[in-house]
Amino acid sequence: MLYKKERPVKKKVSKLEIARYVVSVILLIVGIALIATQPVKQTLMKQQSESTKSELKALTPEDVKSAENSEASYDYDAVHSISLDTILAAQQNKSKVPMIGEIAIPDVGINLPIVKGMSDDNLLVGAATMKPGQEMGIGNYTLASHYSDAYDETLLFAPLIRARAGMKIYLTDLSKVYTYEITSVTLVEPTAVEVLDETGENIITLVTCNDMSATQRRIVRGKLVSVQNASDVSSDVASYFEAEFKTY
Repeated sequence: MLYKKERPVKKKVSKLEIARYVVSVILLIVGIALIATQPVKQTLMKQQSESTKSELKALTPEDVKSAENSEASYDYDAVHSISLDTILAAQQNKSKVPMIGEIAIPDVGINLPIVKGMSDDNLLVGAATMKPGQEMGIGNYTLASHYSDAYDETLLFAPLIRARAGMKIYLTDLSKVYTYEITSVTLVEPTAVEVLDETGENIITLVTCNDMSATQRRIVRGKLVSVQNASDVSSDVASYFEAEFKTY
């Protein structure tokens, strides 16, 4: 007797299973893309840092005065986290960034331009002024920059994680050098905007994220201890800056 061979029953794949499979593939592709772009972003940010140092060396008092008179935005809602798009845009627009001075914290290895206004470009180049009308050495001088530890722990304000009370912060507008001493390092919620308020004292407030998830802000605060003409500072202090001091 001949038996009819049974055909294997094909298992029906539900739409839900197909959807799960598609989502898994998409997530895998996105994950690979993120991993692949990380070294690219790191390389670009290092290149930006080196380029910025060269621009600081060429900065003049005339450049500073021109930048101080330029328009600036303080729209915090228009600021985005670090991405490949913002890095590329900052590189294209770096010549338009208004540099009004330099900040140096030798104990943690920070040398950055001080730039006027809060924008994606400014925050990827240096330390951005957080309020209009700020003057070095007067009131609460507030500066912000990105926390870039995921890309390079030496870039932007990432080194502030090593800041401690007693360390010195130096600012210059190429006319004078302002020396501050760190008095406190604290962590606050992103909504703690009171750190920008005036206190009746001449202080500096540096603001950055505490980690890449930006769940908290690291606040480094210091008091003004001295103001000198740039041409009168010691060779040691002058060496902390990329900018070159001259007698004009």
